Amino acid sequence: MTKNDVQGPDTTEKILQAATQLFAENNYEAVSIKAIAAAAHVNSALISYHFGGKRQLYEAVLKAQIDLFHNSILRLRSSKLPGLQRIRQLMDEQAKIHLQNNSSMRVIYRELLSPTEVSERKFGAAIYLFYDDVAELFDQAKAEGSIRADVESYAASFTLFSILAFYLMTYQYNPHERRMKGANDFERVRGTYMTYLRTLLTGKEKLEP
Repeated sequence: MTKNDVQGPDTTEKILQAATQLFAENNYEAVSIKAIAAAAHVNSALISYHFGGKRQLYEAVLKAQIDLFHNSILRLRSSKLPGLQRIRQLMDEQAKIHLQNNSSMRVIYRELLSPTEVSERKFGAAIYLFYDDVAELFDQAKAEGSIRADVESYAASFTLFSILAFYLMTYQYNPHERRMKGANDFERVRGTYMTYLRTLLTGKEKLEP
């Protein structure tokens, strides 16, 4: 193991990417340090050097995925767009991010469906907070009159991301292109959540800018 192996700027990212892929495909207990090292093409000692161990690496994987949502929300909070347009922009951004690599969505939903002790001790309820963040956007859109007042904001947030997540976790196995409109996966998945959003509108504001 050379000094470049230890200190190389890409080493941490290689390990993180390999771990994300493996944790997306298997549960926490089923993934070994040896398997992660092999997938990352690094010496297994580097995992301990950069992360401290499997638990800490899994925590880093989860934090990276949580940050994908959180950072999008932070950018939108500084935007002056109406609530409805913020929701659309958030969904478009998340769809593009996760279509490039859907492992992150798989990791998060595996954790939501079967929480690990690692996640519960490190993050607790924080892993669910993005639903609350999106619910706030629905509250804003309702206050502005673009979303119907009878829409329950948290339920709408949950439903919206469930639509996106289900598409992302099945699209490579199910030939949606034969059943859904759109020239590519982004257009097809966008059609699913836009169709849902249109059912919530008052008609005061168009969904498309």
